[in-house]
This record gives sequence, C-alpha cells and structure tokens, in this order.
Amino acid sequence: MDYGVLQPVNEYTVSAGVGTLYLATTHRGGGRGRLLSLARFMFLATHRERFGKRVMAEMRGWTDSQGASPFWDSVGAKFYGLDLQSADRRSGHDFRFIADLLPPYPIFIDLLPEEAQRVIGLPNSGSEPAVAMLRKQGFRNNDYVDIFDAGLCLDAHIRDLDTVRRSVVLSFALTGSDQPDAQPLAAIVATTGLGDFRVAQGLIQIVDGRVVGDRSLMTDLGVSPGESILVYPLEDRR
Repeated sequence: MDYGVLQPVNEYTVSAGVGTLYLATTHRGGGRGRLLSLARFMFLATHRERFGKRVMAEMRGWTDSQGASPFWDSVGAKFYGLDLQSADRRSGHDFRFIADLLPPYPIFIDLLPEEAQRVIGLPNSGSEPAVAMLRKQGFRNNDYVDIFDAGLCLDAHIRDLDTVRRSVVLSFALTGSDQPDAQPLAAIVATTGLGDFRVAQGLIQIVDGRVVGDRSLMTDLGVSPGESILVYPLEDRR
C-alpha cells in the first residue's frame, strides 16, 4: 500500500525567490499588474550573472474567509504555538525558528484531518491569476508545498523563463516622420543598468534591428537615442 507523506526539506536554499506583490485596487487594470510582475524577470534576464540556475515562488495557500488555514491549524500550530499570521510575520526576520521547531520527521498525510488534506497544494483564490502567469512563464510544481499553509511551490530554470528566452537587447531610436512604416508591437522594455533599472510597457516598432518608440517611452525609461534596452514582446510571433 502506498502512503502519502510530507517531508521537511531545504531544496530551495540557493534558488532566487519571487516575492509577493500587491497592487492597490485603484491602480489595477491596464496591464499594470503584469508589468509589475514581469519586471522582476526582466531584471533576471538583464543581470543573469547575479543569480544562480533556478528561481522559485511560494504561493499563498488556501484559507477561509477569516484567514484561517486548515493545514496550519492541523500541523504548524501544533509545533509553533502561534497563529498563521504571527508565524508568517516572525519568519520574515527569523527564518531559523521554522527549522528549529518543526520535527525533521515525515508527516503521514492520511493521518491529517480531511479538511487539511483537501487544501494541500491549493493556492489561495487571490493567487490564482499569479499562478497562471507564472505557469505561462515556465514555472512548474515539483511536488513541493509551503511549510506553513501547504500552498504551491513553483520553480523553473531561469534560462527557461519565457521572458529570459525571448527578450533581446536592441538600441533605442526616437520616432521620426521619416520612420518606415512597421507594424506596432506590444512589448515590455527595460534599461540594462543596475542602479537605474527601469521597466515600461507600450507599443513599439522594430526596424533594422532598432527599437523605435515615442518620446514618452524615452522619458519613462530615462534613455537617450542610441542607448541599449531590453525588449520582451508580449506576443510570440514565431
């Protein structure tokens, strides 16, 4: 007979981590959430030498309308003596307490209450759009869940991320009246510097190996004609 078990591990110690983003409701829409999220991958693409081979994302697990987690109440709370929110806050500045207090033994899933078993690997309803976006970028789940609320843990090789694979570095040219007619392309563009890294989204043209954009795009990025920028087309036209 096969038994499902949960085993504490440290598989993501050397991986880059994609943190949680929150965009105020008054600023949502118009592609802003996508821009904010993909900006992180543009930074990865521009500065590959600063990161290892993999990147991971912990998705918040399922909770009820009061914010309670059946998994935490059945597992973590027994060892830590804290509610989920308090444990989450403490882990932000004292990560060692997780490993210090949780026994290093397998947890048999069949011994957990049914409501705890049911939510293993389920993302919070508010995280579903983020999960879809990460999967589109190439993230996959490899049977890991978060130690607190059993939310999905997704990971990918940085080289395989869609943003990293399809983005290219081109020089920027300002739109002019003599510019050849080219089909507009929706894209996310970024500077290639470190301290002054900026990302913007808009319609561009690619002509003769150059990115052609208007003055507002140049202002948003803080670049001048002739400077190099990273371009990620939002439509794969292969």
